Amino acid sequence: MRRVPTGMTCHAPALLRRALSAALVLVAACTEVHAPVDGLMTLMVRVDTPDAQLGTEAAPLAFVAGQLCLPDAPECPSEQSCVTWCNESELPCAADDDCPGQYELCQGACVTHARISVEAIGNYGDRVPFTGFLSLRAVPGFVPPPARTLAIKNGVAENVEVWFARGVGPTWLWVEDSGYKVRAGAYGECNDGVDNDENGVTDLADPGCQGPEDAVEHAVTGVAGVADKPLVYENPIVRHLQYTSAISTGPLEGQQVRIDHGRLVVTNVTSSGLFVTDLDYQMPRVDDGTPEGAPGYYNSLFVYSWSTPYNVAYGDSLCWLAGGVLEHEGNTQINFPTFLAYYGNPDAPQCKINPRLDPTAKVPDPVNVTGLLQAEDPTSTTTYATTLYANAVALEPFENGLITVDGLQLSTRFLACDANGNGTIDYDGDEDACRTECQNDQLCTQLEGFFDYKQYEAFVAGKKKMAVSGEMLLQFSPLRIEFVGQDDRNGRCTLGAAWIGDTRFVQYTCPERRLKSVSGNLRHLYLCGPSWSEDRCSLQFHTIVPRFDADMVEEEATGDTP
Repeated sequence: MRRVPTGMTCHAPALLRRALSAALVLVAACTEVHAPVDGLMTLMVRVDTPDAQLGTEAAPLAFVAGQLCLPDAPECPSEQSCVTWCNESELPCAADDDCPGQYELCQGACVTHARISVEAIGNYGDRVPFTGFLSLRAVPGFVPPPARTLAIKNGVAENVEVWFARGVGPTWLWVEDSGYKVRAGAYGECNDGVDNDENGVTDLADPGCQGPEDAVEHAVTGVAGVADKPLVYENPIVRHLQYTSAISTGPLEGQQVRIDHGRLVVTNVTSSGLFVTDLDYQMPRVDDGTPEGAPGYYNSLFVYSWSTPYNVAYGDSLCWLAGGVLEHEGNTQINFPTFLAYYGNPDAPQCKINPRLDPTAKVPDPVNVTGLLQAEDPTSTTTYATTLYANAVALEPFENGLITVDGLQLSTRFLACDANGNGTIDYDGDEDACRTECQNDQLCTQLEGFFDYKQYEAFVAGKKKMAVSGEMLLQFSPLRIEFVGQDDRNGRCTLGAAWIGDTRFVQYTCPERRLKSVSGNLRHLYLCGPSWSEDRCSLQFHTIVPRFDADMVEEEATGDTP
């Protein structure tokens, strides 16, 4: 197919266009085309930021976490700026009202900047007069949507300021003629109903459109270029993965990271992974009466290893930790991990990379968070989600860390809501009503969760319903059964039934039982989708994962161990 210069038109008859519109792509060369510049071969990218500000392996730049910021409170670290966009359409915004979707939110990230120049180079090494939009990437790293596009005119873009975050080690800036530019308003070339490049196809049917928010319909070259030198950043620490104003996501989600700074201590080992706390680089606690700088905020992770990890134990120090960052239903964790525990050889090369390694470090004492909790009423349709969100915000700094809560009432009711035994809770029926009734009862545990997740419910300090995991406990269990319908081997709970609607459900009724306190690692479960604002989400829960039976402290000695 021959190339037709820009401005040349060769339209098919109108009747033929209507009858064969699907085939017109094949004759696009006979229509008016925003043709690529003849001879465009590459993009030359020069970093204009002074060398003294680029960092080196010996003296890397401080890691930029890209922490979330809000348009009305753009508080970012020094020399960083808050760049904002709509969370679904990625349009620039200054407030939620600027976003077109009904439930879209205006969100932002704190990013750093550099300056680059770009030149369009042709077949013979000379500049060619290319005008258009280029896409920007940081590899590795994150570029916020409003900063992903830069303009080039007549083959050159001089001293352009670019914004990005989450660079790790040598970080390269990459530009490409991808043909993608987020539209500035409600309509752009890829959602305006117009065949802007007159190639016979419109909007998303045009191969030049990458989405309805794309403002560029015409064909592109795909020519790219990488910067002539990198910016060099240090590796992140645990706090960078955790610290954010959000409760359902994290600033480094989807990134591969290596954590090799900090006193990393294993605080729990479970059947699917381990909990790790950094004793050094923590956010200061300043709002709970303790002196500024006391340890305890945003300093813990769950490391998901699919099964019980080997060659690591409770209380071990880690030399380093690496893997992919994932927000698993609102809980920050590392997936597909690799790590090295310290085994008495301080001169091992792989351990020497961590300047803060301290094999004598001890597991920290749990932080008592009872006083941070607010009373929740799940039967209230107006305040429950708000209070649930307030508790989630208060507990977020302690996610995956060791906590203590006081004054627990254990469930007095264990209810099996899968009455037909099909392995799921059917919606819009009695089983769904059973689940709702148990969720709204502060002293009820649904037996499906009791078996599937080895956890039961407790009402904490008369304020909040939390789950307690029995995974690591050898003796303590409020209900000792191996299947629904078996008598309680503790001899405490009575097997019976409950009628909900027209369905009979298996139920265990237990006497009141209180615990003075429970300690363990805190997990957050957030089940609302991205279209929900976090303060409206009522589908979120918190679980405590005790380390051993001694974490369960009875209010009074009972003389037995169940």
